[in-house]
Amino acid sequence: MAPAPVHLWRVELDVGAETEAQLLGELAADELTRAEGFGSAQARRRFVVARGTLRGLLGDLLGEVPQSIAIEEGASGKPRLAGAGHRLGFNVSHSGDLALICIAEGAEVGVDLERLRPVLDAVAIARRRFAPEEACFVEEGEGADVDRRFLTCWTRKEALAKATGAGLSFDLRSFAVPLDEQPSGVVSLDTPGKEQPQRWSIFDVPMGSEYVAALALPASAEVRRAPGPRHFETRERRDSNPRPPA
Repeated sequence: MAPAPVHLWRVELDVGAETEAQLLGELAADELTRAEGFGSAQARRRFVVARGTLRGLLGDLLGEVPQSIAIEEGASGKPRLAGAGHRLGFNVSHSGDLALICIAEGAEVGVDLERLRPVLDAVAIARRRFAPEEACFVEEGEGADVDRRFLTCWTRKEALAKATGAGLSFDLRSFAVPLDEQPSGVVSLDTPGKEQPQRWSIFDVPMGSEYVAALALPASAEVRRAPGPRHFETRERRDSNPRPPA
């Protein structure tokens, strides 16, 4: 069996009013209601751009009108295509002014993105939430490197937990992720609902010097760079078109 292709897009969330209006038209009714509930224009815009871009990408791949695609939440809250027979798995993460979108054919995937920032009590949280070797990895850092180590480990663990469908309900202390600078390791994990341990690959995703991000996917999947498939008529949208990570 050929490995399932996995596509990644880097999406800039702070766009102009015209682009936001175009992407607003991609949303379903419940998402429009949710968008109106945001207390700030910036939070509303970032939600609209992330969700509208996701729907546009899914619409391109499925050959369907974006706002008509039925998306539901699984038991742990992970979004998925509703109904039986769909082979596309997807996941989205956003932080600051960027989003990371992953879509896979025939595979469950997870992504997590964090903007680099000071983390209050990073070592204490790592000791409480991470596996022992991961906590040591964070504690051995110095200065700002402690924050980078914490967020690097966090994104790798979150991406894996999201890929399994368990999300934050997963005990993050029950497994350890690769701690290499550029991991491409495989983790065997007891996954809820599966009789046998599953093997997952974890990768860092380059998102620029101010961000750390990770991707988790079944060990049999194949990562591919995705071209930017969404081209709107405005000059502004072409300049901020979703594009693959560098």
